[in-house]
Amino acid sequence: ILSDVISTKTELDFDKRISSNFLFRFVNRYKWDDEDFIITGSNGASLFHKINKKIGMSYNFRAKSSEVPEWAVNDHVYSLGYRQLLYKEWFFWTFSPSLSFPRENSFKRVPGLTVRFEVIIGHI
Repeated sequence: ILSDVISTKTELDFDKRISSNFLFRFVNRYKWDDEDFIITGSNGASLFHKINKKIGMSYNFRAKSSEVPEWAVNDHVYSLGYRQLLYKEWFFWTFSPSLSFPRENSFKRVPGLTVRFEVIIGHI
């Protein structure tokens, strides 16, 4: 389906290797489109832990914000990510439980779970 929406996304991440098995990342992401003309942002920290050649964990925090009616944080999200290589170097799965605290729910806890399968096609 083709869309007549014009949008822009800006991402600026800062990485700091802590050790051979740990990487710290601070994420800054902003998005705007011409459907609602609102800038939204997502900022926060992640800690990536390489457990072995096939398994990795991530520990994440994000503060989600928007400029309407004025700049404010609208959600806090805490999540864990478990990622495992299932086959060769191209088939992965990720299991990620999360807790979200959205403004629209009076910042009350909303649990979530994402299960994702990933296939990488081409050279890495």
